[in-house]
Amino acid sequence: ITGKSLREFAQENIYKPLGLTHTDFLPCRPDDKGYWVNTEKPVWAKYYKEGEEMTDVAPTEEQKNGQILWGQVHDPLARVMNGGISGNAGLFTTADDIAVICAMIQNGGSWNGKTIFSPATIKTMRTVPESLKEHGRALGWDSYSDYSGHKGDLLSRNTICHTGYTGTSIVIDQDNDLSIIILTNAVHPHDKSGMIRIYSLVSNAVAGAIIK
Repeated sequence: ITGKSLREFAQENIYKPLGLTHTDFLPCRPDDKGYWVNTEKPVWAKYYKEGEEMTDVAPTEEQKNGQILWGQVHDPLARVMNGGISGNAGLFTTADDIAVICAMIQNGGSWNGKTIFSPATIKTMRTVPESLKEHGRALGWDSYSDYSGHKGDLLSRNTICHTGYTGTSIVIDQDNDLSIIILTNAVHPHDKSGMIRIYSLVSNAVAGAIIK
């Protein structure tokens, strides 16, 4: 509709208005085959020492050729077929930036004087359609599906959540005005970890600490 890529549209209409400085799809540059590789410093990365490990971009899984993916989306569909800009995976960010996004959602679509979504859109994002009640999924968010266990047992029924394959989780409890953000590195250097149990324990610990 806009004629712009997902990356361009999101930057102009979501990330920049919210003042997010560490959120983007491609923190690196492409090689001659179109793959996004770490041949130069990612746009926001810092190094312990120049040329050594980056502090602001987490590595993911070691590939068969021994390469560690660093600043490249882990999911092969997003990385290879979609060139790093994909709706299913590949957004790089930080806990601070995610906290702003969560605050905007909790605040009905607006934050710091900027309106990103209307209250009606936020309500739709949080509501499971009648035709999908048995699945428990809302628009872009999980409410009570079989995969929503990472939100724990103690948060309100109006809690929504979302996970990423590499070990990330967002839980937003509108009733308690609470967000829980977990960014782990569960596939580095090998994809052998399971995080759901840890997510749920953290959610329970946070929820159990709320005193009203």
